[in-house]
Amino acid sequence: MDKSLLKIKKLFFFLSSRFLYFVFGVIIAISIYAVQAAWNTTVTDGTPLTPALWNDLVAKVAELDAAATSDHVVFINPVIVGSGGAAIAWTSFNASSYIPAGASAVILEVEAAMSGPDGGDVDAHIKVRKDGTSSAYVLLRGRAASSGDNAAWSSQGTFPVAPTGSFQYTVESPGFNGGYTVRLVGYVK
Repeated sequence: MDKSLLKIKKLFFFLSSRFLYFVFGVIIAISIYAVQAAWNTTVTDGTPLTPALWNDLVAKVAELDAAATSDHVVFINPVIVGSGGAAIAWTSFNASSYIPAGASAVILEVEAAMSGPDGGDVDAHIKVRKDGTSSAYVLLRGRAASSGDNAAWSSQGTFPVAPTGSFQYTVESPGFNGGYTVRLVGYVK
């Protein structure tokens, strides 16, 4: 009886191993077919995708990646755009001596502090725009609304610049009685 169990066990082992070989063979055959089908697909103009065309496409992707990551965002030594404490009307800043012609945006940073006021207009904003006809964007919002509030903030942002290399900024009421400094720290080509 032990011999029959041993024969059945060997037979089962033999059949299961052959079944696994069969499954692996089917998987390999399907994989080869799928790779060949993918390789033989055509590009949008109907040309077959050959190894040479594939290499050209890979080279083009690498070229685009290099162009997208090289020197499009440039940081510079900080330049003070404006500083003070009180609210100011829209003020122009000509950045053309710090950024190249054709730059599409500037990178600005700001530091500001305020204590109070304790009532009324308690929100101060520093906003930036390309020119008088364009949308304004918030660089910083500050709020100190309670007795004894002392708060400080910093922020950075990317803002559109006019073709001349200039932009405008404003500090809205009540201003930052602890002071503010806006700096140009970079540009986008």
